[in-house]
Amino acid sequence: MNEVIPVITNAAATILAALISLLAVLSTRWINTLTEKARVENAKIEDDHFRALVDESISRVDDLATKTVTQIEQTTAKTLREAVKDGKADKKELEELGIAARDEIIDSLSEEYKKALMFAVGSVEDYVTKAVETKVYELKNGIFTVASLETA
Repeated sequence: MNEVIPVITNAAATILAALISLLAVLSTRWINTLTEKARVENAKIEDDHFRALVDESISRVDDLATKTVTQIEQTTAKTLREAVKDGKADKKELEELGIAARDEIIDSLSEEYKKALMFAVGSVEDYVTKAVETKVYELKNGIFTVASLETA
């Protein structure tokens, strides 16, 4: 009986890791679909200036999310994740980093960009949150790396 428990625990951990990975992939697919929907809606906009503004605002969020997530990863997140893993910190602190990143990005956007985003994607907060989550996923999975950004 004592030999079975570690096997079951290991299997449960493997299944849980697979489910988390699946959720991350689905989240990334959702943000990409949302971004594409925004671009399609943008194509319908007759005002060329406003269309360009929507494109710029989407690109700005993507750029800010990349830079903000990278900066947080270099200064805080990696150490905090290790502390959470070792039981020295609460997972809520990691979640608060994501909220802080979202708020920092939204605060960095001009009112004009916020209005354009609101028109294109609805909730600016939700869109920026998903952009941050996508960048975290990409960074964790090597889709982009801190080193590649430093050389760019």
